[in-house]
Amino acid sequence: MFDLDPSLDRIPVSSDAIERVAWSLNLTAVAGTDFGGAEARAYAVTGAAGGGRSVCYVCLYVQSMDRAQVYRYRANPYPTTEGEAHEEEALAFLEDLGFILESIDYRGWSSQERQEWFAKQPPFHARQVPRETPPVPEEPAAAAREARAAEPAAPPEPEAPPEMEGLLVLADSVEGRPPAPSPAPRQAARGAPSARAAAVARASPPPARVPEKAPPSQRPVKVDLPEEYGELARLFASF
Repeated sequence: MFDLDPSLDRIPVSSDAIERVAWSLNLTAVAGTDFGGAEARAYAVTGAAGGGRSVCYVCLYVQSMDRAQVYRYRANPYPTTEGEAHEEEALAFLEDLGFILESIDYRGWSSQERQEWFAKQPPFHARQVPRETPPVPEEPAAAAREARAAEPAAPPEPEAPPEMEGLLVLADSVEGRPPAPSPAPRQAARGAPSARAAAVARASPPPARVPEKAPPSQRPVKVDLPEEYGELARLFASF
């Protein structure tokens, strides 16, 4: 009789201690304590326990999950002379589950053949715990600051030249009219009229002068001369 041993997840028999072994040529769907309907390969192993005694184990190994369910024979360890009867009981147990078994004369192989076969059988070796992918470290705050500092800075706004400060906008530049000439610098405006004022002064005509009446002493006097003076009299008469 075989009982499931929850403390075992591998067959506890070393390569040198194996006496006889049988394994299945097919895979059969089996149900485990925490899984169901998984395809498994079967093993029946007899090993030396020392002192003329032997042990027998049955294993159902699910390769897709790297899981092994190991059943221990209740009479372990038993006298080696009783081994053949216990082996027959192990094979019958697996055949009832639907496995087709092949017995291997493990002791008849060379040492190298035994080692090569044993190395390819996962149920005899410790499980390989999958390595977890280490989390990607977050970018340190210092690296983030350096990345921001490496970005090109926006160009500064141009400053107005000193001579352009305090400009006045003339009414001539409003409503589509051409802008008037810029006034002279502030220093020149204090001492002399601006260029616009001078141009306006030159362009403006002088005011018309109203003729004044001549004084009586300067008014022309009509003189009548006798005709004998001829041309001279006519000359004076023309004035």
